Amino acid sequence: MNREHPTQDRIQYVLAQLSHELRNSLGTIRSAIHVVGAASPEDVATDKARVLILRQVDQMTGLVDDLLDVSRIRTGRLKLRLARIDLCAVIAAALRTADGALKQRGHRLAVSIPTTPVWLNADAARLEQAFVNLLVNAAKYTPDGGDVCVTARHGADTAVVVIRDTGIGMSAELLPRIFDLYVQARSSARKDGLGLGLPLVRALVEAHGGTVVATSAGADRGSEFTVRLPLSNDLRSSC
Repeated sequence: MNREHPTQDRIQYVLAQLSHELRNSLGTIRSAIHVVGAASPEDVATDKARVLILRQVDQMTGLVDDLLDVSRIRTGRLKLRLARIDLCAVIAAALRTADGALKQRGHRLAVSIPTTPVWLNADAARLEQAFVNLLVNAAKYTPDGGDVCVTARHGADTAVVVIRDTGIGMSAELLPRIFDLYVQARSSARKDGLGLGLPLVRALVEAHGGTVVATSAGADRGSEFTVRLPLSNDLRSSC
């Protein structure tokens, strides 16, 4: 009996529907946990359980969001809300979002960004998402107490953001594939996630007319991700 194989469009449709349903369920769980916390604020055991559940819900929500975005990208439905934004403000917001992941493992963070605005014509939320993914990736693959460094600068027509870590690094064989879907660096310490973060970073950066490049000196020698984005015409004319 002949069986019709599902098309890529059908697979992406199912992924999108599944992601929406999962996200709705997670939202309900989060709301219920907040109600439990409000009802028993003095119960230490309940509060610890509530914090643990919320942390896991946040992680699952992030995975579902990644699946949704992969579906949007693969079907050409990723939409950007472009506006004149300050890159430095976006980086600062990304650092606040990723702060928990960095502190959880005791990483030392060094930041060097311009004190004056660096203007881009971009979607602030989507760029923040890209930088958060890079920061969380650095936190995930850097042993406890490691170093993560974020620098930003701009030239005549391009802004450059570099995120460097002292983590497990990448082999020469892995580097050409690091931005492919479902590819992850091998690590005995961290094997969670679906390998969606870096492909999303590349898609979001390229959607803004930019590029992202990964480099590493090898295993246990850290990694460096360099993002280049075009400046807005206003800043280009003033440089």
